[in-house]
Amino acid sequence: MALYRFASASPDTSIVRWNLIFAHVVLTSLTLVIAYPFVQRRIVSGLSEGAIKG
Repeated sequence: MALYRFASASPDTSIVRWNLIFAHVVLTSLTLVIAYPFVQRRIVSGLSEGAIKG
């Protein structure tokens, strides 16, 4: 909601700057996509360790 409020903060409330919203979403997603290969082994082992009873 804060991102939407920032992008629509203009004198004319009917204008939403979608380019700012999409740029923020892409940059946020890009950091996760880049970080995932480095921590993939830990994520998978943590998920499978929690699924095993015993």
